[in-house]
Amino acid sequence: MSLLDTNDTGVFIEEKSGKWKPMKSAPRDGTVVDLWLEIRASPTSMGMSDSFGVPDAWFADGKWVHTYRGKPTELNTAYITHWRPKNP
Repeated sequence: MSLLDTNDTGVFIEEKSGKWKPMKSAPRDGTVVDLWLEIRASPTSMGMSDSFGVPDAWFADGKWVHTYRGKPTELNTAYITHWRPKNP
């Protein structure tokens, strides 16, 4: 599986590689990037955790968004841990 493999919802399904950078260095000027999200287990999640990438996200109006089902959709920043530039 390559770093570009996605499932049918468009999220990355591979493990995070060394190309990912901390969010504090992410561009906030509308540049399109890939984001990595990590959802930790909680009492309400029945012990389940998940990690995945979201392609083609950007920062606009103070929030991270991506296109979901054809519409810009806000991402929960509590789960975003890393970013990487888009592959050329």
